[in-house]
Amino acid sequence: MIHIHEEAAHCLLCEDAPCTKACETGDVARAIRSIRFGNDKYALRFVANPTDADLQRAEDACIHYDRPIRIREMLNAVTRPSPSTTTPASPVSSARNA
Repeated sequence: MIHIHEEAAHCLLCEDAPCTKACETGDVARAIRSIRFGNDKYALRFVANPTDADLQRAEDACIHYDRPIRIREMLNAVTRPSPSTTTPASPVSSARNA
């Protein structure tokens, strides 16, 4: 499992980010910066419905000296929360909606 804030902290904050140039759905670098500085919920403002293929292209373009930043996993964690982080509806709220 990926810890998105640790992963985002590895980003080099490139001025002319190759990841953004490779991504067709928005500014991936700004999304990573949002996550890096604790604004996870705003990260998706900078990318519109990213596909895994699009995020993989951005990841492949990453120039990090050690290994590419795991962009696909990071943004998927923000867009698709894991089942353990979602809470089921309470019986009271379900009864009110009936």
